[in-house]
Amino acid sequence: MSTGVAVLDINRRLLSLITRRWLSRNQLIREVSNLGQVLVVATDVSPPPVYVKKLASSLNAILYVPEHDLTIDEKKELVSIFIGEQKYPLKIHDTHQRDALAAALKAYNHYASKMDKVESELKRLELDIPLAEVKALVVRGYSTHDAIRSVSEKYLLPETLPTLTYHKEKKISPDEITKIVKRLVDELAKLRRMNEKLTYEKKDLELKLLETEEALQKILSVQGIEFRKTKLYESLLKRIEGLEQDREKLKEDIETLKLNFQRLKDYFKKYVEGELLVVYPLEIFNKKEVTNKKAIVSLENNINVGYLRERLMKIKPKAVIIGSNISQEIRSVIEKAQVPILLKNKLYLIKIDDYYLVDRDQFEVEYRKAYEKIVSEEEELESKIKKILDDYRRRRIKELDGARRV
Repeated sequence: MSTGVAVLDINRRLLSLITRRWLSRNQLIREVSNLGQVLVVATDVSPPPVYVKKLASSLNAILYVPEHDLTIDEKKELVSIFIGEQKYPLKIHDTHQRDALAAALKAYNHYASKMDKVESELKRLELDIPLAEVKALVVRGYSTHDAIRSVSEKYLLPETLPTLTYHKEKKISPDEITKIVKRLVDELAKLRRMNEKLTYEKKDLELKLLETEEALQKILSVQGIEFRKTKLYESLLKRIEGLEQDREKLKEDIETLKLNFQRLKDYFKKYVEGELLVVYPLEIFNKKEVTNKKAIVSLENNINVGYLRERLMKIKPKAVIIGSNISQEIRSVIEKAQVPILLKNKLYLIKIDDYYLVDRDQFEVEYRKAYEKIVSEEEELESKIKKILDDYRRRRIKELDGARRV
């Protein structure tokens, strides 16, 4: 089983982005503790896994859970924006890293407005205290005011003041005041050094404790280690990895199906309302269920001329939509059947299974042009025939008149 881990600091800088197989909770605690104190543990699913809840509890960190499982599109958008903000190229190696980074970014964005408020307030007050510590307290639930006061007391005031005893009548000289101030500053510096030393020792002890727990786990899992060395373990491992890949593929397929289903709903609504018309490929009319005469048909490939004539006589389509590769011979057969020809590249056809959908208004514009062309050609042909007949009648009249005179 693979685990993705992404670590951001309080200023949204990426500190670590890894994928590890069989990463135990103690190993992960050790890994992230080397980077600093963990403030928030985030996940991309709701409710959170038990592993994540125990991790947050062990680190004494806040657990951030999104309102709903982050979709693939949401994750891709979060990560894409973050990558675009980086000065140097950032490569995401697998979906585990993508999901981990997306969860961390989602959590950071949740607290971003509070941290921005802290930054603005410190600039306004012109206080020289660690911004990161104030932000951390705000994330833990402190108000901006309380967080600033707490950190200010820590860095600007000593924890204890030396007791000064003096008589009212005794005046303190400027030199003595300077000495007192120096003593206070020295005391403050001494306390800070002591605090840093104790913090370091505490972290060192925590790491040693984790190492001890890890060693104990290894001792208790000797049989498990032996098992993992077997071929069966390798086989199971590959199977798990394969299932994880299948799961990711299924998640993406589900997202795609949701989008396609929504599109189909929109198309069906438009079809019912008459905004879309159905286009049947010519071959579909061999099926018994298609009985709609005067239908719109499409022809994408050249077919047998005799078969085409027979189909046109039987179907009597309203129009034929043809592709650019249709031969002149096929076009002539359709024209002689006096069926309007529409060019496919003039229309936007939506493919639905074996059929097409076309916008009614767009179709009507192209159909009117094709139909008017047929009418115009028919009128032109009738005019030519009438002219030929008129010429023939005039010649016959002349011939008959000449015969009578003789």
